[in-house]
Amino acid sequence: MENITAVITQEQARISCNFEQVEEAIQDKLAEYKGAVFTEDSKNLAKKCVAGLRADKKTFQDNLRDEKKRYMQPWDEFEARANVLIAMYDEPINFINRQVQAFEEKRIEERKALISDLYAECICEINDMSDILPLKKIYNPKWENATVTPKKIRTEMMTRKEEARKAVNTIKEINSDVEEEALSMYRNTYDLTSCISFINRHE
Repeated sequence: MENITAVITQEQARISCNFEQVEEAIQDKLAEYKGAVFTEDSKNLAKKCVAGLRADKKTFQDNLRDEKKRYMQPWDEFEARANVLIAMYDEPINFINRQVQAFEEKRIEERKALISDLYAECICEINDMSDILPLKKIYNPKWENATVTPKKIRTEMMTRKEEARKAVNTIKEINSDVEEEALSMYRNTYDLTSCISFINRHE
């Protein structure tokens, strides 16, 4: 299918206003009030002056608003038509994207299954340490990325297991009567230094 690109053209619009005349009229009117001093007796006149100036200002603003609306009408109609066409892209985009998302969801589920298998192999088989290192505690969301190889996941798991094994052995070798509490603390924090400090404080 031929690829049609939207080509938008416009003619230079021209807006004019008798700014000079309006400015001169405003300056003349302001000159009337420049330095004017109103008294209690002339306060009603002052109110009328303010009301008149506000009315002139509002008229100018209303004219500006109305002319802007009229000026923008062709664009508003043009944009509405363009938005209808733009929205037409959404149907094929959403249709294809749903399939892409389904592929990705399937890939992630397969990857999660692989991670579970690797966990069983690395953590549970041979010197089971699943009680110290439950999968949910060591799970790294990056493992779900397609760019992370099973070898890298296995290496990270084995590294965590070796660290935990050494830490558990260190705690047990101290032979403290708060060993279980220290092991429980390690399960929660994986911070051997804090566990040893806890044992030392008890001792």
